[in-house]
Amino acid sequence: MSQYPRMINRAAVTAVMTALIALFMTGCLADPAAPYYSSSNVQDRLQSTLSVTGNGSSKVVPDKAMINIAVFIEDDTSGEAVDKNSQTTADVISALEELEIDDLDIQTVSFNLDPLYNYRRENEPPEVYGYRASTVMEVSTLEIDMTGEIIAKAIEAGANDVSSLRFGLSQEMERQAKKTALERAAEDGRNKAGDIAESLDIEIVEIYYISESETYVPAPLMARTSAVEESLDGISAVPITPNEIEITASVHISYIFRQ
Repeated sequence: MSQYPRMINRAAVTAVMTALIALFMTGCLADPAAPYYSSSNVQDRLQSTLSVTGNGSSKVVPDKAMINIAVFIEDDTSGEAVDKNSQTTADVISALEELEIDDLDIQTVSFNLDPLYNYRRENEPPEVYGYRASTVMEVSTLEIDMTGEIIAKAIEAGANDVSSLRFGLSQEMERQAKKTALERAAEDGRNKAGDIAESLDIEIVEIYYISESETYVPAPLMARTSAVEESLDGISAVPITPNEIEITASVHISYIFRQ
């Protein structure tokens, strides 16, 4: 076999290797690009930061009422207790619908059927003497001024328990209240940073870091007064005015400053 082709192959390989080495050496000798953030830059920025916590709040009058209305029926047999409970519950719902409240929402929270025991028999186990069927409904509306009328109407129709009356916020009002509280918290943080910078004779350059620390929306408020009163003419509604709800927010802000 001729040696000439081998010599050509070796020469080609040698030429390629030489070119690669030259290219590598050229890259090594060139000045490397400075990183966008060097460790020294990050350290300098952290050493020149001013951190504050801003607090803000927003007080709003609740625009949503939530009432738990229950029907309890006791009877000798479970079937009779359930049937009478179902009929009375239907009567209550029909009576509430007659109020023609556009956004009235009625949801069944729970239904229970419980045996009733007689524990007075001496030296004998308790005896079942009847059954209690109970239905609890949550009725909600944005027409707060109708709260007393809703309860009065339900009781007239056969409801025999109002376990809770709460006032809260609709989704839209809650969103707006949170926004206002956060805006005031950010403004409070900015004012604090400005006052500190002025007292230390430093100049705030820009925001380095900001985060929401906490936004708190209280649970729906319980009503303190009765929503109905009895009179000779039956049951009448009592006007109800809910207390304000305060939404609070806090933000953590770090500013970069220079002297």
